[in-house]
Amino acid sequence: MLLERDELTSGTTWHSAAQVTNFDPNQTMVGLKTHSINLYKELSEDPYYPINYHHATGGLRLATTQDHIDGYNHFLSMAKGMGVDFELIDPEECKRRHPIISMDGLLGALWDPLDGDIDPAQLCQALARRARKAGAEVHRFTPVTALTQKPDDSWIVHTDKGDIHCQSVVNAGGYRCNEVGKMMGVEHPVASMEHQYMLTESLPEIEALDDDFRSPLIRCPQADFYQRAEKRPPHRVLRTRL
Repeated sequence: MLLERDELTSGTTWHSAAQVTNFDPNQTMVGLKTHSINLYKELSEDPYYPINYHHATGGLRLATTQDHIDGYNHFLSMAKGMGVDFELIDPEECKRRHPIISMDGLLGALWDPLDGDIDPAQLCQALARRARKAGAEVHRFTPVTALTQKPDDSWIVHTDKGDIHCQSVVNAGGYRCNEVGKMMGVEHPVASMEHQYMLTESLPEIEALDDDFRSPLIRCPQADFYQRAEKRPPHRVLRTRL
């Protein structure tokens, strides 16, 4: 049973970065992300409830220092052991795959062939739909007001629509997780951070690209930003998060 305090996707979901990547320095997370990518592909191909998922875009994680190169080589071997294939490519190949990229100070990039972006609101609704079909209950506009643990370690979940008895409670509050944690006497090491993003006007360099070309995502660990094409022609723009 899912208790949603408001409408599904009304929190941070609707304006999330929406990136889908296999990259992570943690082996367990690579496995989890691979599972997610396969699941999202399946959902996007559902003829009854398709979602927008651009998973053939690919992504470039830039390398501007030797430490980046060394780290990517380590990651390549770790990911290969998980059955996930990446490439370490040189600046010339970066330019071939993303024609308007600047090669100034560029040593290469880690290429993720399955990198892409997804519509986060559609994804959330698709997951909720599949959950309902599997027997789950989704209660919207049902905020939790308190939690009471019983002597047998089961719980009473108090809501403004009545109490619910359950064996286990999962705190899925996201950036509001400590509001739920406080009801259980738990404090999580979570802090909310603001980020900025900008959308450009249509750029001539992008408009000149082939209509079927969808530029790969770019991530820069040095300057800490990502950049991707937000729309297809004739109004293709860049979305950048700083």
